[in-house]
Amino acid sequence: MFFGFTISTAFSRSGVESAPRNQPILKKQRNAKLPSKNATSSALPRATAKTPLPRIARSEAEVSPHKPKLEDLLKPKSIKRITDDGDVITNSDWLEDDDFAFVNGTLIKAPLRYARPKIMDFSLYPKMSSAIHKFDYDEATQTIELKGEAGGLTMHSWIKVDQSYWDEIRYEIIKGDMKGFKITAYLWENENKTLAVAKGVLPQGKRMFSSVIAVVFKPLSEVVIGVATKNFRSYIEEEYKKQKTN
Repeated sequence: MFFGFTISTAFSRSGVESAPRNQPILKKQRNAKLPSKNATSSALPRATAKTPLPRIARSEAEVSPHKPKLEDLLKPKSIKRITDDGDVITNSDWLEDDDFAFVNGTLIKAPLRYARPKIMDFSLYPKMSSAIHKFDYDEATQTIELKGEAGGLTMHSWIKVDQSYWDEIRYEIIKGDMKGFKITAYLWENENKTLAVAKGVLPQGKRMFSSVIAVVFKPLSEVVIGVATKNFRSYIEEEYKKQKTN
């Protein structure tokens, strides 16, 4: 659900600790070039005097007209586990076309008006994991530059954020490792709590990874996405409790 945090910690617990230190997550692709350390901002979309700033939802009234029904994302049994039992649901799979897909859901014991700003407070993300070495958010372009390293594996990606709607947030890796990975987070108010479901797809993801990483990626991603979601959920709930008692 919490994209930057989840991706950055995706290899913090794996069976590939024996991999050479600082090995990139992905196989090198022919003619693929990652931006250098000193790459200028011109390599990415940027706002100028002639380009309006990206639209950002500021109120609960700015809802998405395209948000799917909860039942279209999760099975009834999964919905019940989330809403009644408080479970975090994470399922992933390699599809026939080599796409990697996952769905993740949780219930946060805080109203949407409180939880949503916390989810979008990117300054919190580096504090959640030592695997995150850099997490720079440019509000003008709605782009995150992310660097992470764990278990001898490294990641360097640029993530485009679309927060045009209050209840639907889109993320896409537009440059660097796992380019093309798209995740959409959907939010609902549920009896003064926040129901959050994320759905992600990495097109032809299996072809990007080495054979070793491809084998461990599915089970590892389910564990790590689930743990990351629980950690961030707990943080939001604890902060909300503090606010209520003050």
